[in-house]
Amino acid sequence: MVAQNEARSQVVARALLPGAEVAFHQDGTATWTAAMTAECPWCGTCNDLVGESITLAPNEAWGLLQAAHRYLPVAAWREVARAVLDAMNGPQD
Repeated sequence: MVAQNEARSQVVARALLPGAEVAFHQDGTATWTAAMTAECPWCGTCNDLVGESITLAPNEAWGLLQAAHRYLPVAAWREVARAVLDAMNGPQD
């Protein structure tokens, strides 16, 4: 399920910032990767370029998840939210 959420979160990141990708991980962190598409000035071919990648701590991932809330299905959001909250507060039994 986390892999599915990572795929969905890439759509979310593109909606928030075109070209970016974000992945929420089971440990409550998130990875944000900047990306863009550049057109070759000589041949006109478009190439996807991956830029800088940063890892967000659980509290930062929580802020990103809140911004992405409306773009994710409810079940996916809840699963990611649980992983982030568990990382921030410790597992809740």
